[in-house]
Amino acid sequence: MMATIEYAAEVRHDGRLHTFTVPGLRLPVCGACGEKVFTEDVDQQINDALRLHLKFLAPVQIRNALKRLDLSQKEVARRLGIAEETLSRWLNETQIQSRSMDNLLRVFLAFPQVRAALCRESQDSELGMSDLVSQDCLVLPRESAIPSERPRYPTHNLSWPNGSSETRIACARVQKMVQKGGSTWGVRSAR
Repeated sequence: MMATIEYAAEVRHDGRLHTFTVPGLRLPVCGACGEKVFTEDVDQQINDALRLHLKFLAPVQIRNALKRLDLSQKEVARRLGIAEETLSRWLNETQIQSRSMDNLLRVFLAFPQVRAALCRESQDSELGMSDLVSQDCLVLPRESAIPSERPRYPTHNLSWPNGSSETRIACARVQKMVQKGGSTWGVRSAR
């Protein structure tokens, strides 16, 4: 017979043991002894509850985002540096992505700058190799002596950590590449 129960689950995922409750687990229960029978459908319900507990993107959310962005599974897998089969397993609910991959997916799907930066054809080999602070690639106007003419955004010490012109050039290359992808990164808006 089928029963709906509240089930206290313990699942090891991504190297950690997660304890959570599945409030309406529907599963077969032996009518004679009351033993619960764990089928593929029951496992799927527990996996769905685990995704919800971990606040991970659900397969349908990933699929909808790929459709909205007009990206193929093959293209996304290539840009993220994972096997296409891995992404397929996430979408077919046979595997749950790790926390780090969920984070990367969220950032990749949310920001055009990231999608542009992770395009292998134009990816800058120096991306992530310099310590950038407060949009160091920008040349900010000097503070005016007249307070009303001062910029409204905060000004920072934009000295380069190593003073290297190579760092400036690398940053400018990355900024151009990201802006080609449709980003407004590095462009100051009037406030």
